[in-house]
Amino acid sequence: MKHALFCFVLLCFAFSSSAQNVEDIISKDGGIIHVSEVVQTPGVSKDDLFSNCIVWISEHINSPKTAIQTENQQAGIITLKSMVPASSSGNYYWKFNLTIQMKEGRYKYDFTNIMYCPSEETRLNIAELGYIIQDSPIEEYKWDDAIKWRENTYLIFESTIKSLKKKMVEESGW
Repeated sequence: MKHALFCFVLLCFAFSSSAQNVEDIISKDGGIIHVSEVVQTPGVSKDDLFSNCIVWISEHINSPKTAIQTENQQAGIITLKSMVPASSSGNYYWKFNLTIQMKEGRYKYDFTNIMYCPSEETRLNIAELGYIIQDSPIEEYKWDDAIKWRENTYLIFESTIKSLKKKMVEESGW
């Protein structure tokens, strides 16, 4: 696990220069880091944002029907639980909750409960060796340089955030 985490850290440092305004969207609650931002979308209605969000989820989230926990168009809120690979081998994942709240001309996304966790196969392999491995939350105190930790946390979700921002302002084809 240390090897996988070390490789991940090196990869993050290689791309850390691309993170912008990280301080504005990464915050902490009791040391636990989460990613949140309000995005202005002038001229885009709440209903269009909701529809675009549903399309984005279907295109970018594995098993969208099971991932979605709440879907309320009238309230303009969608919550889901999902994960993204933390390594190219697929041995580790970043699990998270994502809440997207929509209002006329803006929306807010909020990644919370971000956990670093092994795949089931990795868990079983480690268990056969007599060890138990638990999911680990991203906590700021585990990193000496809090700013770098925040930049690296942003990198985990950078492509997800960019694809969400692009989809939310697309005009529907109807």
